[in-house]
Amino acid sequence: MSNYEAIFGGVYVVFMILYVMIVIGAAAAFYILNSIGLSNMAKKLGYDKPWLAWIPGACVYLMCVLPAKEYKILVFNKTFTDRKNAFWAWLILLGAGFITGILCVIPFIGWIIAILVYPAIVFGSVITGYPILKDLFDLFHDNKKAMIFSIVSIAAPIAQGVFFFITGRGEPKELPDYTQA
Repeated sequence: MSNYEAIFGGVYVVFMILYVMIVIGAAAAFYILNSIGLSNMAKKLGYDKPWLAWIPGACVYLMCVLPAKEYKILVFNKTFTDRKNAFWAWLILLGAGFITGILCVIPFIGWIIAILVYPAIVFGSVITGYPILKDLFDLFHDNKKAMIFSIVSIAAPIAQGVFFFITGRGEPKELPDYTQA
């Protein structure tokens, strides 16, 4: 091995370490912004368990139940009175993605399943996720701003943490009733 190969190999390793550190740091920063914002929203809305914002998965449950109103799935015109159904829809989509990922290792058949199922999972995530975010942002913002925050959060999920942080610093328009939740 020549000196140039050793130097370039060392430089490559250093850049890869820096890249991994930057990615992990950015992910941690956006997770913290998301958790702080969602926790603040829950506190200001009077929800008794704002700490759920810090637990992966439980934060989605919190996002689903905070609006305390009917949950309407986009496109299908299906309305649920229990907001916990939004969380179950999210959990089913997560499970479908996990199972599809496992099936992808099967040559040919797994690939066909993935080609057919992943677009359906993305579509399902959009039509179930948009109302979850929109209803949450509606508690603090006017309809237009809530719609923009929701759309951008779905299109670029990294923005959700920033929007949650911004929203968590504001005051709610009205306080929901959590007695039936």
